[in-house]
Amino acid sequence: LESNNKSEWDAFYDKTTQNNNEDDWEIVMDQADFKIWRKVVPGSSIYQYKVIGSYKDISPNQFYATQRDLDYRKQWDTSVVKLEVHDRDPEGTSELVYWESYYPFPLSNRDYVYVRRGLIDEKSNTMTILSKSVCHPDFEETSSVVRGSSYHSIMVIKPHSKFNKPGLDYLLIYFDDPKGYIPSYCLSWAASSAVPSFMKLLHAAALDHSTHYHPIVSPQQQ
Repeated sequence: LESNNKSEWDAFYDKTTQNNNEDDWEIVMDQADFKIWRKVVPGSSIYQYKVIGSYKDISPNQFYATQRDLDYRKQWDTSVVKLEVHDRDPEGTSELVYWESYYPFPLSNRDYVYVRRGLIDEKSNTMTILSKSVCHPDFEETSSVVRGSSYHSIMVIKPHSKFNKPGLDYLLIYFDDPKGYIPSYCLSWAASSAVPSFMKLLHAAALDHSTHYHPIVSPQQQ
């Protein structure tokens, strides 16, 4: 995978998280353990979102593994129409993914071709999942689905203690240009309702995933 180049990923991370000043962000939801901010991407009317949350009943291993397990996601995420890994690097840290997501009528479904990378940093005691859209000749755009060609997200997971112990904080920063016309009230609903609902589903899936998942990090890392 070309996007597995470390310097490219470092540049992507820096660009996505730069200027992360609280003054630039508008609060959308403010709860004790779940907060959402948004800000307009310069030169557009599209928002970038930042989500900060905390869980006490799942471990970073569970949370990280649930997000990396795409086969499992097809079981708990009802918005998934199609989700598959098309290619993977030899180390298994980066993968090329095709994802089609359901959008309710009268909107058309959206699909995405993106590279995703998982990073575990023992020095900083963090787990990170980075995703960004790419173009690939095996996935041409079709008239029946709208291609989300400008998408990126970064999820950083920080344990309260250890990777295999319950308790974590997370930071999610993401941007998705949905393309086509989507009413402003739909975008507002996505921020105030769809994102919290998805995180609740993800949390529930992580709780259930603990019964059958294999540890992501070695005992030495835990």
